[in-house]
Amino acid sequence: MIEKLNMKVNATELRTTIPKLKEIGPMVFQGSEFGYKNFGGWNLQSRTGDYKDGFQVGVEKCWRNGKFDYRLAKFLNYSHAFEHNNKTQACLKPYATILNFLESEGFYPRRARVTCLKAGSNSIIHRDAPDDVYMCRIHIPIITNDQCYHWMDYKGDQKYFHMPADGSVFILPVNVMHRITNQSKHDRYHMIVDVYDTKKVTKNFKYDGDINFLINEAKEYRKIIDSTPLPWYWKIVYSIGRQIVVTKFKMEQKMIHASYKLNSTKFVRSTISK
Repeated sequence: MIEKLNMKVNATELRTTIPKLKEIGPMVFQGSEFGYKNFGGWNLQSRTGDYKDGFQVGVEKCWRNGKFDYRLAKFLNYSHAFEHNNKTQACLKPYATILNFLESEGFYPRRARVTCLKAGSNSIIHRDAPDDVYMCRIHIPIITNDQCYHWMDYKGDQKYFHMPADGSVFILPVNVMHRITNQSKHDRYHMIVDVYDTKKVTKNFKYDGDINFLINEAKEYRKIIDSTPLPWYWKIVYSIGRQIVVTKFKMEQKMIHASYKLNSTKFVRSTISK
Protein backbone atom coordinates (compact mmCIF):
# COMPACT_ATOMS: atom_id res chain seq x y z
CA MET A 1 0.00 0.00 0.00
CA ILE A 2 1.47 3.32 -1.12
CA GLU A 3 -0.44 6.59 -0.95
CA LYS A 4 0.21 9.78 -2.88
CA LEU A 5 -0.12 12.88 -0.71
CA ASN A 6 -1.99 15.97 -1.78
CA MET A 7 1.15 18.06 -2.20
CA LYS A 8 3.79 18.71 -4.84
CA VAL A 9 7.45 19.67 -4.71
CA ASN A 10 9.78 21.18 -7.29
CA ALA A 11 11.58 18.03 -8.50
CA THR A 12 13.75 20.04 -10.91
CA GLU A 13 15.05 22.17 -8.05
CA LEU A 14 15.76 19.08 -5.98
CA ARG A 15 17.78 17.55 -8.81
CA THR A 16 20.10 20.56 -8.81
CA THR A 17 21.01 19.82 -5.18
CA ILE A 18 22.65 16.45 -5.85
CA PRO A 19 25.99 17.92 -7.11
CA LYS A 20 25.92 20.31 -4.14
CA LEU A 21 25.50 17.39 -1.71
CA LYS A 22 28.52 15.69 -3.27
CA GLU A 23 30.52 18.87 -2.65
CA ILE A 24 29.54 18.82 1.03
CA GLY A 25 31.09 15.39 1.41
CA PRO A 26 30.99 11.76 0.28
CA MET A 27 27.83 9.79 0.88
CA VAL A 28 27.68 7.44 3.85
CA PHE A 29 27.03 3.80 2.94
CA GLN A 30 24.56 2.00 5.17
CA GLY A 31 25.68 -1.46 6.21
CA SER A 32 29.31 -1.04 5.19
CA GLU A 33 30.29 -3.36 8.05
CA PHE A 34 28.20 -6.04 6.34
CA GLY A 35 30.07 -5.53 3.07
CA TYR A 36 27.34 -3.43 1.43
CA LYS A 37 28.39 -0.39 -0.60
CA ASN A 38 25.39 0.15 -2.81
CA PHE A 39 22.97 2.09 -0.59
CA GLY A 40 23.66 5.28 1.34
CA GLY A 41 23.39 9.02 1.16
CA TRP A 42 23.40 12.22 3.17
CA ASN A 43 21.42 12.73 6.37
CA LEU A 44 19.38 15.94 6.36
CA GLN A 45 18.52 15.49 10.04
CA SER A 46 20.57 13.81 12.73
CA ARG A 47 21.10 13.82 16.47
CA THR A 48 24.45 15.60 16.28
CA GLY A 49 23.71 17.88 13.33
CA ASP A 50 26.31 16.16 11.13
CA TYR A 51 25.22 14.60 7.84
CA LYS A 52 27.24 11.44 8.49
CA ASP A 53 25.25 10.67 11.63
CA GLY A 54 22.00 8.79 11.18
CA PHE A 55 22.53 5.56 9.26
CA GLN A 56 22.28 2.81 11.84
CA VAL A 57 22.67 -0.94 11.43
CA GLY A 58 22.01 -3.68 13.92
CA VAL A 59 20.12 -1.65 16.53
CA GLU A 60 17.34 -4.26 16.56
CA LYS A 61 19.89 -6.58 18.21
CA CYS A 62 19.74 -4.32 21.28
CA TRP A 63 16.43 -5.93 22.23
CA ARG A 64 16.99 -9.15 24.17
CA ASN A 65 14.17 -11.08 25.82
CA GLY A 66 11.99 -7.99 25.81
CA LYS A 67 14.65 -5.77 27.39
CA PHE A 68 16.79 -3.08 25.78
CA ASP A 69 20.57 -3.49 26.12
CA TYR A 70 21.76 0.07 26.69
CA ARG A 71 25.41 -0.97 26.86
CA LEU A 72 25.21 -2.53 23.41
CA ALA A 73 23.30 0.52 22.21
CA LYS A 74 26.17 2.69 23.35
CA PHE A 75 28.66 0.48 21.50
CA LEU A 76 26.57 0.77 18.32
CA ASN A 77 26.23 4.54 18.81
CA TYR A 78 22.46 4.12 18.86
CA SER A 79 20.13 7.10 18.65
CA HIS A 80 16.38 7.11 19.11
CA ALA A 81 14.56 8.14 15.92
CA PHE A 82 13.10 11.21 17.63
CA GLU A 83 16.59 12.50 18.38
CA HIS A 84 17.17 12.92 14.65
CA ASN A 85 15.51 16.31 14.27
CA ASN A 86 18.52 18.63 13.98
CA LYS A 87 19.14 19.88 10.45
CA THR A 88 22.60 19.05 9.09
CA GLN A 89 24.93 20.85 6.68
CA ALA A 90 23.34 18.74 3.91
CA CYS A 91 19.87 20.15 4.61
CA LEU A 92 19.92 22.67 1.80
CA LYS A 93 17.13 25.21 1.42
CA PRO A 94 14.76 23.07 -0.75
CA TYR A 95 14.94 20.23 1.79
CA ALA A 96 14.55 22.58 4.75
CA THR A 97 11.44 24.05 3.13
CA ILE A 98 9.90 20.58 2.76
CA LEU A 99 10.74 19.60 6.35
CA ASN A 100 9.31 22.85 7.70
CA PHE A 101 6.08 22.25 5.76
CA LEU A 102 5.80 18.67 7.05
CA GLU A 103 6.36 19.95 10.58
CA SER A 104 3.59 22.51 10.16
CA GLU A 105 1.26 19.76 8.92
CA GLY A 106 1.81 17.68 12.04
CA PHE A 107 3.96 14.96 10.48
CA TYR A 108 6.85 15.34 12.97
CA PRO A 109 9.54 14.61 10.31
CA ARG A 110 12.51 12.64 11.63
CA ARG A 111 15.62 10.99 10.13
CA ALA A 112 15.25 12.82 6.80
CA ARG A 113 17.82 11.71 4.23
CA VAL A 114 18.71 11.90 0.59
CA THR A 115 19.42 8.30 -0.33
CA CYS A 116 21.20 6.81 -3.29
CA LEU A 117 20.68 3.28 -4.59
CA LYS A 118 23.56 2.52 -6.92
CA ALA A 119 22.93 1.42 -10.50
CA GLY A 120 22.21 -2.28 -10.98
CA SER A 121 21.69 -3.09 -7.31
CA ASN A 122 19.11 -3.95 -4.65
CA SER A 123 18.72 -3.18 -1.00
CA ILE A 124 18.39 -6.05 1.43
CA ILE A 125 14.91 -7.43 2.19
CA HIS A 126 14.01 -6.01 5.56
CA ARG A 127 11.47 -4.30 7.77
CA ASP A 128 12.19 -1.23 9.90
CA ALA A 129 9.83 -2.13 12.75
CA PRO A 130 7.51 -4.96 13.84
CA ASP A 131 4.11 -4.94 12.15
CA ASP A 132 2.39 -3.82 15.37
CA VAL A 133 4.54 -0.66 15.61
CA TYR A 134 3.62 2.46 13.59
CA MET A 135 6.43 3.17 11.12
CA CYS A 136 5.74 5.17 7.97
CA ARG A 137 8.03 6.94 5.56
CA ILE A 138 7.64 9.67 2.97
CA HIS A 139 9.44 9.19 -0.35
CA ILE A 140 10.12 12.04 -2.74
CA PRO A 141 11.83 10.74 -5.89
CA ILE A 142 14.54 13.08 -7.16
CA ILE A 143 16.35 11.11 -9.89
CA THR A 144 14.88 7.81 -10.99
CA ASN A 145 13.55 5.87 -13.98
CA ASP A 146 11.02 3.15 -14.67
CA GLN A 147 13.59 0.43 -13.98
CA CYS A 148 13.65 1.45 -10.32
CA TYR A 149 10.92 0.06 -8.12
CA HIS A 150 9.84 -0.68 -4.58
CA TRP A 151 8.67 -4.14 -3.52
CA MET A 152 6.70 -4.84 -0.37
CA ASP A 153 4.86 -7.73 1.20
CA TYR A 154 1.80 -6.10 2.75
CA LYS A 155 -0.22 -8.60 4.77
CA GLY A 156 0.82 -11.43 2.46
CA ASP A 157 0.04 -9.48 -0.71
CA GLN A 158 3.23 -8.77 -2.66
CA LYS A 159 3.29 -5.54 -4.66
CA TYR A 160 5.77 -3.73 -6.92
CA PHE A 161 5.63 0.05 -7.31
CA HIS A 162 7.54 2.61 -9.34
CA MET A 163 7.52 6.14 -7.92
CA PRO A 164 8.21 8.76 -10.64
CA ALA A 165 10.27 11.90 -10.02
CA ASP A 166 7.50 14.28 -11.10
CA GLY A 167 7.17 16.23 -7.87
CA SER A 168 4.84 13.71 -6.26
CA VAL A 169 5.12 12.89 -2.57
CA PHE A 170 4.44 9.33 -1.45
CA ILE A 171 3.87 7.77 1.97
CA LEU A 172 4.22 4.06 2.65
CA PRO A 173 4.62 1.61 5.55
CA VAL A 174 8.10 0.32 6.41
CA ASN A 175 7.02 -2.03 9.20
CA VAL A 176 6.51 -4.68 6.49
CA MET A 177 9.05 -6.62 4.48
CA HIS A 178 10.27 -4.48 1.59
CA ARG A 179 13.14 -3.96 -0.81
CA ILE A 180 14.16 -1.35 -3.39
CA THR A 181 15.64 -2.30 -6.73
CA ASN A 182 17.52 -0.34 -9.38
CA GLN A 183 17.87 -2.34 -12.58
CA SER A 184 19.08 0.65 -14.58
CA LYS A 185 22.54 1.96 -15.39
CA HIS A 186 21.97 5.16 -13.42
CA ASP A 187 21.95 5.86 -9.69
CA ARG A 188 18.56 6.44 -8.05
CA TYR A 189 18.06 9.31 -5.58
CA HIS A 190 15.12 9.79 -3.21
CA MET A 191 14.47 12.09 -0.28
CA ILE A 192 13.00 9.94 2.49
CA VAL A 193 11.58 11.00 5.86
CA ASP A 194 10.13 9.08 8.80
CA VAL A 195 6.77 10.68 9.62
CA TYR A 196 3.82 10.44 12.01
CA ASP A 197 0.48 11.66 10.71
CA THR A 198 -0.84 13.25 13.90
CA LYS A 199 -3.37 15.50 12.10
CA LYS A 200 -4.77 12.48 10.24
CA VAL A 201 -4.55 13.99 6.75
CA THR A 202 -3.71 10.67 5.06
CA LYS A 203 -6.20 7.96 4.21
CA ASN A 204 -4.26 4.97 5.44
CA PHE A 205 -1.49 6.16 7.76
CA LYS A 206 -3.16 8.10 10.57
CA TYR A 207 -1.15 8.10 13.80
CA ASP A 208 -3.33 7.31 16.82
CA GLY A 209 -0.62 7.23 19.45
CA ASP A 210 0.57 9.95 21.82
CA ILE A 211 3.44 11.69 20.05
CA ASN A 212 4.68 13.05 23.38
CA PHE A 213 5.41 9.49 24.46
CA LEU A 214 8.00 9.15 21.67
CA ILE A 215 9.46 12.57 22.43
CA ASN A 216 9.89 11.72 26.11
CA GLU A 217 11.09 8.19 25.33
CA ALA A 218 13.91 9.61 23.22
CA LYS A 219 15.00 11.86 26.09
CA GLU A 220 14.98 8.94 28.51
CA TYR A 221 16.97 6.70 26.13
CA ARG A 222 19.62 9.41 25.74
CA LYS A 223 19.85 9.95 29.49
CA ILE A 224 20.39 6.24 30.17
CA ILE A 225 22.76 5.60 27.24
CA ASP A 226 24.97 8.56 28.15
CA SER A 227 25.21 7.40 31.76
CA THR A 228 25.87 3.73 30.90
CA PRO A 229 29.55 2.71 31.23
CA LEU A 230 31.20 0.81 28.39
CA PRO A 231 34.43 -0.80 29.69
CA TRP A 232 37.13 -1.74 27.19
CA TYR A 233 36.57 -5.48 27.65
CA TRP A 234 32.92 -5.14 26.62
CA LYS A 235 34.05 -3.34 23.49
CA ILE A 236 36.14 -6.42 22.64
CA VAL A 237 33.21 -8.75 23.37
CA TYR A 238 30.86 -6.72 21.19
CA SER A 239 33.43 -6.45 18.38
CA ILE A 240 33.75 -10.24 18.26
CA GLY A 241 29.99 -10.62 18.52
CA ARG A 242 29.45 -8.21 15.63
CA GLN A 243 31.43 -10.48 13.30
CA ILE A 244 29.20 -13.39 14.30
CA VAL A 245 26.11 -11.24 13.70
CA VAL A 246 27.40 -10.21 10.26
CA THR A 247 27.88 -13.84 9.22
CA LYS A 248 24.47 -14.84 10.58
CA PHE A 249 22.82 -11.84 8.95
CA LYS A 250 24.12 -12.73 5.49
CA MET A 251 22.87 -16.30 5.88
CA GLU A 252 19.45 -15.02 6.97
CA GLN A 253 19.28 -12.75 3.92
CA LYS A 254 19.88 -15.68 1.58
CA MET A 255 17.02 -17.57 3.23
CA ILE A 256 14.70 -14.57 3.08
CA HIS A 257 15.41 -13.96 -0.62
CA ALA A 258 14.80 -17.62 -1.38
CA SER A 259 11.52 -17.69 0.56
CA TYR A 260 10.03 -14.73 -1.30
CA LYS A 261 11.20 -15.90 -4.75
CA LEU A 262 11.34 -12.34 -6.06
CA ASN A 263 11.30 -11.76 -9.79
CA SER A 264 14.50 -9.85 -10.53
CA THR A 265 13.86 -9.30 -14.22
CA LYS A 266 10.37 -7.83 -14.47
CA PHE A 267 7.51 -6.53 -12.40
CA VAL A 268 3.86 -5.57 -12.71
CA ARG A 269 3.03 -2.02 -11.69
CA SER A 270 0.49 -1.71 -8.90
CA THR A 271 -1.88 1.20 -8.46
CA ILE A 272 -0.80 3.94 -6.07
CA SER A 273 -3.78 5.35 -4.20
CA LYS A 274 -4.36 9.10 -4.06
